[in-house]
Amino acid sequence: MSSPKIGLHKAINKMTKSKLNSKQKSKVNTKFSESEKRKIIEEYLNSDQSKSAVWEKYTGQLSENGHLLRWMRQFWYQDKPNRQKNTYFSAE
Repeated sequence: MSSPKIGLHKAINKMTKSKLNSKQKSKVNTKFSESEKRKIIEEYLNSDQSKSAVWEKYTGQLSENGHLLRWMRQFWYQDKPNRQKNTYFSAE
């Protein structure tokens, strides 16, 4: 009785381990003290930059995954007012 699946589980385990290792290597330490968090939030609020742009500046990561919003809620900051995009309608 032949079984082509023999040893396949080892290859799958190796693949998942290598994926985990590659993710761990690219992860940046995002632990900040309260004063650092406040500094980052205030820079975001006092600039025209997006949350993602400020996050990338301090961590090097493109996606901030809601960290700034969580911190803002934690420290009772209000977010910037929504900027309405200019929408032009015809005057008919």
